[in-house]
Amino acid sequence: MRAISPRLWSGLLAAVALQAGAAGAPLRADFAPPPRCGIPPEDGSEDKSCRRTPADKRAGWRLIAVSPSVRVYASPETLRSDRSLKAAWLVWAHDQEQKLDGGAAYQSYKELAVFDCKARAHASRQQIYYQDGSASGEVVHQSQARGELEYLEYAPGSVGEAVIKATCALQRK
Repeated sequence: MRAISPRLWSGLLAAVALQAGAAGAPLRADFAPPPRCGIPPEDGSEDKSCRRTPADKRAGWRLIAVSPSVRVYASPETLRSDRSLKAAWLVWAHDQEQKLDGGAAYQSYKELAVFDCKARAHASRQQIYYQDGSASGEVVHQSQARGELEYLEYAPGSVGEAVIKATCALQRK
């Protein structure tokens, strides 16, 4: 896989961070991906949580991939491109609690992701894990890549592959 030069990476990271406000900034208040996709609400009404809602559109986050257990949103406003590389903030919202290796529980995380669209590979520059499903509650863990990024390819038909395809096709607003 191809490594990003420090100069190129600095420019992409600075542009994305400026556009997003601050790397750890919470999503806007009107972004609230449903934390229980597929589970009927307690009042017995129809579950519509897996559908794209007007609130998603107003917030500027676009639903780009869905599986039975996770929804992935991208922020076109933070998208930066250079040749076959794209960088953007993503939100991965799980419908059930997940655990990190260190034991911390989370239900969503924001990721500053870099995509090599030509190689169909993805690298993560920064991740911020949240206790709730909206990526705006209590931060339970943060991680940041140091040095050269390691690009990974996803299995055909996986959510990861759908994320790569959707982000590489995404245009900045």
